[in-house]
Amino acid sequence: MLRVEYALTSDRKMKALTGLTRPEFRALIPAFGQALYDKALHRDPPRQRRPGGGGPATLKEVDAKLFFILMYVKCYPTFDVAAVLYGVHRSRAHRWTKDLLPVLEQTLGHQWVLPERQIHNVEAFFQRFPTAQTLFVDGSERPTYRPQEATAQKTHYSGKKKRHTGKHLFISDEDRRILALSPPAVDSQHDYALF
Repeated sequence: MLRVEYALTSDRKMKALTGLTRPEFRALIPAFGQALYDKALHRDPPRQRRPGGGGPATLKEVDAKLFFILMYVKCYPTFDVAAVLYGVHRSRAHRWTKDLLPVLEQTLGHQWVLPERQIHNVEAFFQRFPTAQTLFVDGSERPTYRPQEATAQKTHYSGKKKRHTGKHLFISDEDRRILALSPPAVDSQHDYALF
C-alpha cells in the first residue's frame, strides 16, 4: 500500500506524487480536515449508524485522505491502478475520489488557491488579465467516442477531421498561455458562431 509516511521523507517524492512540498502539504491538512468534518455534519441522508462500524478503514487519517486525492489529481491514475497501489477494489478507489474531490475543491477555495472559473464579459476578462495586449482566439477539435444515437452521432461528426469530435474555443496571449477555454460544443458549430 502507498503510505504517506514514506512520501513525507523527501520533498522530491512529495512533489512527484502530489505536486506540493512537505510544508505546503502539512499546511493544507487542517483546512482539509475541517472541510471533511463539515461534510460529515451535513451528510444527506444523515448517518444511521455510529461512525466506526464495518471493516478496518484503509484511509484512516486526514493526511492519508488528503494524500490520496492530491496524488489522484496530480498523477491521474486509473481506478484499477489506484486500487493496486492501495490494495482495495477499484470501486472503492472510485468512491474515495467521488467523495474527496469536492472536499479538496472546497479546501482550495477556502485557501484562495483556485482560479476564477467563469468570465462572463470582456470587462471581467481584462480585470482578470490586465497585462494582456494581443489575444489569439482559435477553435480546437478533440476526438470523442462515437455516440450510439443517430442524431447525436450526426451532430458530433466532423467532416473536416473525418471523425467524431468535440470543439473548444480558447483564447491565448503572445506568451502562448491559455487564458480562457470555452465549454465543449458540438463540432458542427462554426468557430465564429461559438465565439
